[in-house]
This record gives sequence, C-alpha cells and structure tokens, in this order.
Amino acid sequence: MPQQLRIENLSAVSSRSEVEAMIKKAFAPLVDSGDLEIDMTGTTAKKALYVLTFEKNYGWSTFSHRGCLFRPLYYGVTGTVNVDAIGRKNFCADVTKCSTCERLFRTKDEQTKQIGQTAVHEIGHLFGLHEAKAYAGADSDGHSADPANAMFAITIHKDYKPIEEDSQRTKKYTIVKGDWLSKIALRIGFWPPNIGWQTLYKLKGKDGKSNKELLRSGDPNLIFPGEEIWVPDIAARIAFNRDAELKTKTFNKEQLDTMRAFIKEGKTIFD
Repeated sequence: MPQQLRIENLSAVSSRSEVEAMIKKAFAPLVDSGDLEIDMTGTTAKKALYVLTFEKNYGWSTFSHRGCLFRPLYYGVTGTVNVDAIGRKNFCADVTKCSTCERLFRTKDEQTKQIGQTAVHEIGHLFGLHEAKAYAGADSDGHSADPANAMFAITIHKDYKPIEEDSQRTKKYTIVKGDWLSKIALRIGFWPPNIGWQTLYKLKGKDGKSNKELLRSGDPNLIFPGEEIWVPDIAARIAFNRDAELKTKTFNKEQLDTMRAFIKEGKTIFD
C-alpha cells in the first residue's frame, strides 16, 4: 500500500500549478512504482506519514534583515518551504539604500522555480535523504555540493565562502572624505555594528592582502581619502548564486532508490 505525501497551504504560492508539476515530476518514479501517492490538496482524510507545508511568512530577525538587506538563513527546513524568504532574498551594494539592492530571483518564473526546487529538496529530506550515509557524496545533513542535484546546498559548493571571508569575489573601493571603517562596514552589511569594522579590516582581497595590510597608517581609526581597500563584489556574488541556485536539479538513481526503500518501510526522520 503506498504511503502518502500531503502538501499543505499550496495556496501560499502564486504559481501553484507550476510548483505542483515540479513536485510530481521529481517523485514520479516513486508514484509510478506504487510506493507513493501525493495529495496536493492537503484535504484528504487519509493519514499522511509525510507532510510538506508552504509558509507564506518568514521570521525575519536583525541578523537576516538589516536595512534594505534580506538575507534568510534558509529557504526551507525539513517539511517546510519559506515562500517569503525566497521572494525577498537579495544583495545590496549599500544596505542603507534600497536602490542599490537586487533580488536574487528577479522574476516570477525564477521565484517559482526556486520555490519548486526547495519543495523537492525538503521532501527529499522527509524521505530519508537527511544524513551523511543517505547516499554517496552526501554531507552530514544529506546535502550535495553538486548544483545539478536536488539536494544541493550552496554552502558546501566548492567555491562558496561567506561574504565576510570571500577573498575571490572582492573589488577595490576608494576611500572618500567622511568615510571611516565602521561606516563602510555598515553600508556593506557587516554585522553587528560594533565589530563590523573588524570584519572589514581583516577582509582579504584577490591579491591575498587584508585591508589591515593595505591601510598605510596601521591604525584602523586613521584612514585617508584616496586609499583603496577591498570590499565584497556584490555583482560577482549575485552571478555566482544565480548560476548555482537556478540550475535545474534532479535526483540520481541512488537517491531515488534510497527514498523508495525508506518510504516502503514506513520510516520517518523522526524515528
């Protein structure tokens, strides 16, 4: 007898039919083999062992929302897709000026694709792809470093580093009158404000040198107009993220076999 996957609150997604199609396509092998049935309405009386819910609102905090910057920690967690997080995710050249910000997923179609891919990813976790031993190449949380894999997580991509540590995606900024390190760090979005300048001071650029090495006074409180320092290259970060996130993603055979065995046995990740 097939296990049921229940999809709840799909009305939170404006492009419902497209997301439905992505979920159905990803798990068609499990449905076709008779191991799974999917309730897209979230209303059937049958008890569902697996439930995915679409959440319209995201719990923004001072660390994920600063000024004009929206930087969610995640697009979803096991069993949940955060629609608002996907729609608002952006990058800002100056977090105090919204005109300098660009959403990662620019169009409705791009947002829909990311919502669908996040849904498939989180269902994968529900179906047993949630730990290192789940399939070859998985990290300790069941994620893949391959942008073409449905369990992809950008934080384990071979070329990923947090913005505070990314020396390759940097560019030069020329200090002007009225600048000081904490003011520049605030515009970048380095947080919290009282130590953001330290992050900027330690930031290394493409040449391997830190801003501490570049500033001639040797005193972070004494900088001069005309001096150049390294700052994050926002355009390069956007390009990197878009290339990885929007790549079409699928499960491989091993992952499908792992999920099939997991649901055939009626297991849950909470066992």
